[in-house]
Amino acid sequence: MIENNRLCIEQLNTLKAQGKPFEYTLFSKLGHDTSSSNDTAPVDTAVQWIQQKALNSKKSKFSK
Repeated sequence: MIENNRLCIEQLNTLKAQGKPFEYTLFSKLGHDTSSSNDTAPVDTAVQWIQQKALNSKKSKFSK
């Protein structure tokens, strides 16, 4: 798993170096297998992110 984490961080650093926008959340207790956990944090976080993006999109449409 450490090797996978290192590769993921390298990919994020590549995006950052290229100036590409990205966001990420690290769920260190879950590792890469978020589907078999009873922890709802990944889904909750994703829903909040989507809601925020939708809200920002609506705000930008109204401000034009």
